[in-house]
Amino acid sequence: MLNKNPTVIELQSYISFQLSELNSKNKHHLFEDMCRHFARIRLCENILPATGPVSAGGDQGRDFETYKTYLSTTPIVNSLFLECVKENPIVFACSLNKQIVTKIKSDLATIFKNAPQLEHVYYFSNQGIPVAKRHDLEHFCKNNHQTDLTIIDRQALSEALSTVEVFWIAQEYLGVASDMFPKPKESSSVYDNYKKMWLDDSSLTPQTHADFQQIQFGLREARYNRNDLSDLPNWIKKMACFLSDNFSAEINRKATYEIAAAALRGLNNLSPQIERIKKYFSNIEDLKNTHELEDAVCLLSYCSKAHSLKHCEFDETLLNSWHSALTLQIERLLKENTKLGTPAYRAYLLMLRGQIELMFLGCLTNGDKEPKKLLKWWGKTIIEAKQAPFFPLERFSSVINLFIPLLGRSEAFIKLTKRVDELLGKRSSMKAVAENCRDRAMTYYEAENYLQAIRELQESKVNWFTSETLCGSLLAMLTIADCYRKLKLIPAAKYYAASTAQIAFDSNNNQIKDILSMALFLLSECFFEGGEWLYFMQSAQLALIAHNNYAENPLDPSKHEDLGVALSYFVKIKTLSERFFPEIAKQIEKQYSNWPIDSELREGINQLAKEDENIWWRTETKETIWRMMQNDLSARPFCELGKTRKITWNSLGIKWRIHFQNTYDRCVLAEYLAAIIQIILADIANIDLCLLPTIVDIDFDLNDSNKINIEDKPDNFATSLRVTLPKTHMEHISHPDKTATERESEVVALALHILCKCSMLPDDRCNTLLAKKIKNGLLNKVFNGMPHLECYQSIIIPREQAEEINASNYEPLNSGLEFQSIEVVSLRWNDRHGYGYSTSLAKKFLKNRYTKAIRPIRLTLKIAIKDTTFKAFLNELKNEGYLDWQILLIILNEVVNYRTRERAVTNIQDQIAFQKVIMNREELESDTKIPIDTLLHNLRSQKNMKFITTFGAIAQTWKLVIKQVTPDVIAIKKLLDAKYGNSTDDIQHKEFLLDNSV
Repeated sequence: MLNKNPTVIELQSYISFQLSELNSKNKHHLFEDMCRHFARIRLCENILPATGPVSAGGDQGRDFETYKTYLSTTPIVNSLFLECVKENPIVFACSLNKQIVTKIKSDLATIFKNAPQLEHVYYFSNQGIPVAKRHDLEHFCKNNHQTDLTIIDRQALSEALSTVEVFWIAQEYLGVASDMFPKPKESSSVYDNYKKMWLDDSSLTPQTHADFQQIQFGLREARYNRNDLSDLPNWIKKMACFLSDNFSAEINRKATYEIAAAALRGLNNLSPQIERIKKYFSNIEDLKNTHELEDAVCLLSYCSKAHSLKHCEFDETLLNSWHSALTLQIERLLKENTKLGTPAYRAYLLMLRGQIELMFLGCLTNGDKEPKKLLKWWGKTIIEAKQAPFFPLERFSSVINLFIPLLGRSEAFIKLTKRVDELLGKRSSMKAVAENCRDRAMTYYEAENYLQAIRELQESKVNWFTSETLCGSLLAMLTIADCYRKLKLIPAAKYYAASTAQIAFDSNNNQIKDILSMALFLLSECFFEGGEWLYFMQSAQLALIAHNNYAENPLDPSKHEDLGVALSYFVKIKTLSERFFPEIAKQIEKQYSNWPIDSELREGINQLAKEDENIWWRTETKETIWRMMQNDLSARPFCELGKTRKITWNSLGIKWRIHFQNTYDRCVLAEYLAAIIQIILADIANIDLCLLPTIVDIDFDLNDSNKINIEDKPDNFATSLRVTLPKTHMEHISHPDKTATERESEVVALALHILCKCSMLPDDRCNTLLAKKIKNGLLNKVFNGMPHLECYQSIIIPREQAEEINASNYEPLNSGLEFQSIEVVSLRWNDRHGYGYSTSLAKKFLKNRYTKAIRPIRLTLKIAIKDTTFKAFLNELKNEGYLDWQILLIILNEVVNYRTRERAVTNIQDQIAFQKVIMNREELESDTKIPIDTLLHNLRSQKNMKFITTFGAIAQTWKLVIKQVTPDVIAIKKLLDAKYGNSTDDIQHKEFLLDNSV
C-alpha cells in the first residue's frame, strides 16, 4: 500500500506544514474557526464568535455579547472570539501575521483599551515562536495589563491537534489526509466507548465531523484488530451514513475511502464497493487539496492491489483510466502552480506524482523503465522541499520507505534516500536522521536486504551515539550483528554482538541492561551457527546469567524468544554429540550442569530432548545430517577442536580460508582479521571491484616483530598468502608504540591489500573506489565502539574459558568429510559486465583480433586446413564451444612459441623482441615452417593451456591487471567469460576453415 499509520512525529510535522500554508492561501477566517473549535474542546465551552458591529444587529442586552461588540469596532475584530468566566471574560485572539511579536503587542493594546478587565488572554499563531520570546510576551502582558497571557503557537497546535479527541479539527480545517489518523495509546478503552455509542445504539445518526472522526476510529480499529474484526461490517454500515446528500462531497469521498480501505484490508473483499468507488473517481478533476489527492492515490492503490490479489474483479481499462485521470489532475495542478503556488504545495504534489508513477510497478520487472527515471518526481520533490521549511520530510520519507521491497536495491533509490536524510539533518536534527535511517533499515531488514539494512543502521548508530540516545544506538548495533549473522559473516556478527554487550554492561543506565542479555544470546547463536559448539555452551551460560539478572519474567521461553532459541540449539548439540561424539558429550553435559537455570526448566529441556527422538538429527545417517547442516551452519560442528583451526566463509565469489595453529592468541588475532575483512566485504558489496572468483588461502601466524608481514605463495588455483601479525597486538589495553586504533588501522590496511590482490582493476581505479568507501564511513563500521581484541578477550572467549576447554587436545569431528557452507544470495559474485566493458568496444577488439591474429599464421593455416585430420581437430574445438578468434589465438600462440624454440634464443629480452616482430607482421615464406603433425600434436595435448596463456593479453585489452605472482587461471577465465564476454562475444568474419578463405 502507499500509506501507513504515521508516527506522532510525522503527523505533527504534517499539521505544522499545513498551518504554515495558511498564509499563502489567505485563510485567516479558517484559522479563526479552527482555533475556536479547538478552544471549546480544550479550554472552555461557552465561547461565541466575534459578531461584528452593533449596527449589524448585535444584542447589547447581554453582558457577553455587549462586551464583544465593544471590540467589534476595532481593527482586530476578525482576530477575536471570547468567553465569559465569572465577572471577567476570557479573550481569544488569533493571527497569521509573520511579524508576530509586534502583532501581539499591538493586539494586546487594542484588547485592553476596549476591555480593561479580563480574566485571561489566549493568543493563537500559526508561526513558530521561540520559548524565550513567548516568555517575554507573557511578562509584557502581565506587567502592562495585569492579565495572564498564554500563547499557543504552531508547534503547540501541531502537538495538540495530533490527539484523537480533536483530530477531526485538523481534518476539517487543515486538510489532513485520512490515513494520517493517529492511534491513541489506550485504543481499547476508546474503542469500547465508541462501539457502545455507535453500534450498540443503532438509532443514533451521525451528523458532525466529530461523529465522522469517532466512526472512522472505530472502523480502523476493527480492521486492524482481529479481536474486533467481527464488528467491521457494522462500522461500514455506520460510515455509509455519510454517503448521503446531507453531507458535503468532501465527506462523501472520505467515507468512500474509509469503507473501501476497511473492506479490502479487513474483509478481503472490495466487490460490494465497486459502484461507490466508481462514483468517487468520476470527478477527479474537482480534487485540488493535497489531502484529497492523497486519499485518491491511496484508494487507487487499494483497488490495484485488490485486483492483483483477486479480491475484486476490476476492469484493467477502468483502473488505467483512473490512473491517467489522477496523473493528469496532479500535473495540471503542478502546471497551474508553477509560479503562483508555494514550494510546499508543489513539493506535496510532486510527492503524490511520484507515488502515482510507482503505483503500477510491473514495468520494473520487464525492464521497460529504469528506477532512475521512475524516481525523477521524487527528485523534484526534494528540490522544492528545500525551499519549503515546513514541508513534512518525515512523512515524505515514510512514503519512500514503503517502496523499499521493490526498489531498495536500486542505487538511484538509495541516493534519493540520502538526499532526504541530508535535508532532514539540516532542518531537524541528527537524531531525526538516525530515526529515519532506523525505520528505513528495519524495512530493508524485513525485506531480507541485510546489506542495505547494515548501511542504514551504521548511519543510525553514528548519528545516535550519545548518552541520551545510547539505547537506540545499541539496538542498532544489535540488529547489525544479526544482519551479519544472516549473511553468514560470523566473526563480524560476534564482534558487533560482543561490542554491544560490553557497552551495555559498562553503562550505568539500568534500562539498557536488558540489552546485555539480548546481545549475549545473539552471541551464543553466532557460536552455534559458526560451528563452535563448546564455546556456545559457555556463551549461553553467560547470557543466562545476564538474563536472570535483568530480564522481566526470566527463564520463560514463551516470553523470551532468544532464550527459546538457545535451549533448542542446546538440545541439538546434546543429541548429536551423544550420537556421534561421546567424548565431547561428557564435556557438554559438564558445561550444561553449570547453567543457571531452575530445576523446572531443566526438567523441561530434558523432556524436550526425549520428545525429539524421531527428529532428523536422531534418525538420519551421518552423511545426510552432515549435508543438511551445511545449509544451516557456516562451519563444521565443533570446529574449534583440533591442533589446527580454519575460519572459512564465502563472499563475493571468493572462498576465504584462514588456517592457523589452535592456540588462544592465534585464534583471537585470526578472527580479528576475519571480522575486519567481513565488515569490509559487506560494505563494498554494492560496488564492482572486478574480484576474481578465486580461493583466498591465508596461512596465518604471529611474529616477534612490530610489523605486519604478508608474502605470496605460489599457487595456480588460489590466491595463497602467508600473513603474520605482531604478537604485541594482543596487548589491547596499552602498548609502548601504538594505540589500539593505530593497530586496528594497520589490520584494515592489510585487509584492503588482500582485497586488492583479488581485484583485476588497475590499482588507481581500485584505490579510488575504496577511498570513496572510507570517506563514506567504512572505518566507523570497522571500529565499533569497543576495540575488537578487548571484546574478544572479555566477552567472546576469555582466555580462562578457552583454557578450560583445552580444544587443541581433541580431534575434530568427521575430519575426513569436507564441509561446504552455502553462499548467501546477496553476497554472491558479481557476474555483470565489468569495468570498461561495452558492446561497441567488444566488437572493435574482436575485429582487431581477427585482423591481427591471422597475419602471422596465414601461410601455415592455409596449408594446415588442407589436412583432413587437422581440419577435424578444428571442428572438434568449435563443437566444444571455442570461438573462431579463440582458435586463431591458440594456433598463433603455438606457432610463435615453436619458432622461438627453433631460433634457440636464450636471452629472455631477445625472445620477447623476436616474438613481438613476428606477431605484428604478415607470415613470410622464409619463416620457419612448423610440421602440421607437430602443430596438431602440440595443440591437442595442451589446447586449454594454450588458450589460457592468452588471458594476459585479453585482460590487458580491457585495461585489467593480473596481480597474483602465479595467476589463478581458472578464476581469470571465469571472470573474463562472465564480465567481458570472452567465450560468447563474436562478430561476423570470414570462415577461415574454408580452404580459400585464408
